Amino acid sequence: MSLISGIASILAIGLLSPVQSILALILLFVTVAINLYTSGYVLMGILYILVYVGAIAILFLFILSLLNIEYKPTGGMHPLIIVLILLPLIPLDIAFEPIAIIESVSTTYNELNIVGTLLYSEYAPMLIIIGIILIVSVIGAIAMTR
Repeated sequence: MSLISGIASILAIGLLSPVQSILALILLFVTVAINLYTSGYVLMGILYILVYVGAIAILFLFILSLLNIEYKPTGGMHPLIIVLILLPLIPLDIAFEPIAIIESVSTTYNELNIVGTLLYSEYAPMLIIIGIILIVSVIGAIAMTR
C-alpha cells in the first residue's frame, strides 16, 4: 500500500489536469486509510475515508465541475522521471509487514460505540454548530456560483 500511496502522491502533484489530480488525491486518501486500518487504527482509517474522501474530495470535484477551466493538454510527465522517482519506494513496500490485519469485532465495536456515545451526548452542541457552519458554507458556495 505504501507503494501505491507514493505513486498516487506523485500523480497528484505531477498531473496537469486538475480533475485527474483530484482523482489521484482521492486514491491517496483511500490507500492511507487502508494502511491505517490494517495497522490497527480502525477508527482513524474510517474517519479518514469519511472526512477526506467523503467531504473534501467531493467538494473539490463539485467546485471544479462548476468552474469553466479551459485546459489544453501540453503533455505529461515523462515515464522515465516517474520510474526514477518510484524506484526508491520499492524497498519500503517490500519490507512492509502488517502487524495484524484481522481485528476482533468486539474491540472495533466498542471503540466506535464509545466515540459515537461521546459525540452524540457530551459534544452534541458542538456537533450541531459544526453542522450549521457546513450548511452555511455549502449555501455560500452555491450562491457564489450564480
